[in-house]
Amino acid sequence: MKTVPSPEQFERLSQAAEIYTSDFSAYLDEIVRGFPEGKIPLSEAPRLIKLAVEGVEVFGKSALGEDGAACLEWLASEPAYAMAIKEVGFYMVEPGHWAGVFEKTISNWIRSGARTTALPYRLARNSNKFMAYVSRIGGAIHSYMTGIGHRAAIDGPATIAKLRQLLLEFEQLAGVDWMPAEAKKRLAYMVKTQAALRFLDSDILAQPVSKRNDVDLPARLLASELLRLNYSTYRNHHKRAVFHLMGLSIIERPLEMRTIERLAKIELDAERKHIAKEIADRKGLEYGDVLTTLKTNKSLTLPRENID
Repeated sequence: MKTVPSPEQFERLSQAAEIYTSDFSAYLDEIVRGFPEGKIPLSEAPRLIKLAVEGVEVFGKSALGEDGAACLEWLASEPAYAMAIKEVGFYMVEPGHWAGVFEKTISNWIRSGARTTALPYRLARNSNKFMAYVSRIGGAIHSYMTGIGHRAAIDGPATIAKLRQLLLEFEQLAGVDWMPAEAKKRLAYMVKTQAALRFLDSDILAQPVSKRNDVDLPARLLASELLRLNYSTYRNHHKRAVFHLMGLSIIERPLEMRTIERLAKIELDAERKHIAKEIADRKGLEYGDVLTTLKTNKSLTLPRENID
């Protein structure tokens, strides 16, 4: 059995996707800047494709580093991970895979006549889907191993409430009538209380669907995070994939499938409420009516006749 990576190593894995996108797109940007008038000459397409293919491997390894690579190696040794990855549809690609992908993207770009400004990010993002997925798995495992997710669920709401209270107290104290006008102006510039309050009200912490503080809470929080990962990636919770991942050897108390199904339903209900509020605010509709319509249609979008 391979040694389980440390929480710090999983934290490095969680950062890999962002590092890859940033570094790879910067590398490609440097290349395309040399093209005249921001356009790719047809004769230069093969060279750009070759450099992009080489960059996938180079920047992929660099983004992972030794720690991230160790985490991937450990995950690959876990049958639970292999089953989960297969369930969501990831698979090993042939060496020539990216050449074909990049050729299609770059050819379409040339035919469209578009400037190269956004191309580097497009190529980096399109080649980053697997890295993005496993990075978030790494972040979820790091949160589970360190207990950060548990502490956020239990202590987070009270801490945010305390921050709001302190900001309001600061605003009140900084506005007393004897405070010089210039001092008030400078304090308002340095400490933007209203902006901070709006930020604190913007759901900076993912609201856990399960807050019952029992021995299974850490596992439920991990499962909920994995369900959100799948939904944001596929618009599907892929409950069976989450069930498989809960079988990783580091999970002390794996969850039953029925528990994961219940968590997925609560996640979907929460997402529906969030979308209903967005639609109601944007279109000036009653939140309750929008939510009822979404629930009735078992949908996250309004029927066309309700949109116009």
